[in-house]
Amino acid sequence: MLNGVRGIYLRETLILRGKLVKTFLASAVSPGLFLIAFGYGVGRGVQVNGQV
Repeated sequence: MLNGVRGIYLRETLILRGKLVKTFLASAVSPGLFLIAFGYGVGRGVQVNGQV
């Protein structure tokens, strides 16, 4: 019985390992683009020590 459970666990671990990178990258793209766009938009109007 435990061999079956172990086999299923290993299979699910391999599937998760393959999807983990894709899931992480997909969830990081939208916030990354938001930060870049927001930073660029706000950064254009900010002055530091008299320099734009």
